[in-house]
Amino acid sequence: MVKVEPPVQLLQRHISALPFDVLIRRIHSSALTNPSRSLEAHFLGSHSPPDRCEVVATRAVSATTSSAARTAGATATELRSLLSQRLLLDIRRYQASNQLDLDDLSLVLANAIRHRLSPELAAITLQYFADALSATGAANQEPRRIEALSRIMEACCDAELTEWTPMTWDCLATIVALIEQRWLALAATASVCALLLQFLSTVVGAQLQGKAASSGLLKTDSQLLKERCLKLADSATQALAEALESDESSRWNPGQLQGVCAVVEQLRKFENLNAHISHGSAKQMSFWKRHGTVNEPTYVWKKVRRVLTMQILTHGTLERAVWAMTLQQASELFASISTTCGADAVGKVAAPLHRMLKVVVAADLGTMGNVIRIGEASLVAEGASALLTQSIDIIGRYNYVLTGGNGWGLLIAACTLFERAPLSISPVVDRTLGALQLALEDAQWVSPDSPEFFAHSLAVASLATLLVTHKLSTTTKLESRIVDIANASPLLRDATRGPSIVVRCLFFLISTADGTNGRGKIAEKRACALGLLMAESRDLHGKKEDCGGSFHLTAFERRILRFVQKQSGVPTALHRNNNFEN
Repeated sequence: MVKVEPPVQLLQRHISALPFDVLIRRIHSSALTNPSRSLEAHFLGSHSPPDRCEVVATRAVSATTSSAARTAGATATELRSLLSQRLLLDIRRYQASNQLDLDDLSLVLANAIRHRLSPELAAITLQYFADALSATGAANQEPRRIEALSRIMEACCDAELTEWTPMTWDCLATIVALIEQRWLALAATASVCALLLQFLSTVVGAQLQGKAASSGLLKTDSQLLKERCLKLADSATQALAEALESDESSRWNPGQLQGVCAVVEQLRKFENLNAHISHGSAKQMSFWKRHGTVNEPTYVWKKVRRVLTMQILTHGTLERAVWAMTLQQASELFASISTTCGADAVGKVAAPLHRMLKVVVAADLGTMGNVIRIGEASLVAEGASALLTQSIDIIGRYNYVLTGGNGWGLLIAACTLFERAPLSISPVVDRTLGALQLALEDAQWVSPDSPEFFAHSLAVASLATLLVTHKLSTTTKLESRIVDIANASPLLRDATRGPSIVVRCLFFLISTADGTNGRGKIAEKRACALGLLMAESRDLHGKKEDCGGSFHLTAFERRILRFVQKQSGVPTALHRNNNFEN
């Protein structure tokens, strides 16, 4: 009888057989966002053959790579534990014989941070890295040191410093101290300075409350560290502003522009919560604002936004770069800039995006999602009403994508976009709603037993609600779908989407009651559905007295809930209007 080796032991043998450089290269090539190239895919279920350099490394490697597929029974936690143990042994052994250079240490530390390996590995590697970085060397080695530091900063930005990362406040303080030692070299280059701003804002927004400090006598105060990083970000911003005035070539690429947009949002959030940091005293309330007597605080995020706007406006090749992007890349860049900068900077990106939408074919869910994202960003952007109109028009032309079976989530997002659209573009919204209603008639009914039932129900109810509020005619098939959804009671078994479905379906049936003749099977089913929805509405109101405020209802849904409760006679303390106002 053949004895089957446990998956964890197989995985341990597989990891132990890999040479150090092959192991580090495989970890470093693992992606955070692509499941097929994740750390788990590389070690627990790799579907692609290993690289040639790994096959010829040693005979042991080729013998154990075939067993990688049999290690799928091991968990991700066990994988990270085994990788941490192996790297920790290698780091200690090679460091004792001075076989590791600065690049090796920075790679190990960066991947320990990025892939959330053990805190012990991160702390020990950081200690060795700091010693190697501070050691005296040739002057021509400075670019290497900057590259190693940049690798660490980039890993911290990718990992999003939360309680799940292996970093502690002491580790972050050590990295900040290493950065200050080489501040002039880091702030001298615009691209490195952009990364520096992203790292500092990441530390400012770090959430490591559960992380214990080191066993030393001195322990890092997280608030003081964040304030120090805020001051360093201010200094880096001033250096960038001076570089822009003297050197026209110091321009950021679109990826760096998008990263600095996130910096502005993070610093704005931190400074708004800690308003006394920017000007040294607590902010005092004043009923009369006397100009010229009190200096207004100059927030760092405003300085960063000013430099970011200057970068965008003086960027000579930005429009060509946006035109060369994919629609997903362009939509993400536009969404970042629209929430951060003013109309001038938004227009710089909106112009090529407008040309892209003219030729786009939104015949798949991915492209349609990008179009909806552009429309959502256009709602908050200054001077982007043309993009909003264009996005809604594309949704109407390719309506079949949203009602094809897997697009219910996007249809919900599109309806939310229509709800927030200004009245000035109502004709375009009305035309799109009519097209979506016709496309919905050909869509397949989703069974209540299907996992997609609640997404389908919310999408149909959202569209029906908009048709009523825009005073558009509704079809009998749409009414039948609403009735069938209501008869699948109880809808409140889905605590997230159920309340929204109940409110919207009830609003539709009450608002369209005058158009029915009151007889026939349809009228009987309608009356039954209305009774079920009324009962669930009473349950919804009886559990909470805030008119649905604790049931994940939007402001629009709470407004129509008040209207429904007024019309149906359900008592509530929030009856303010006798008629629903669109």
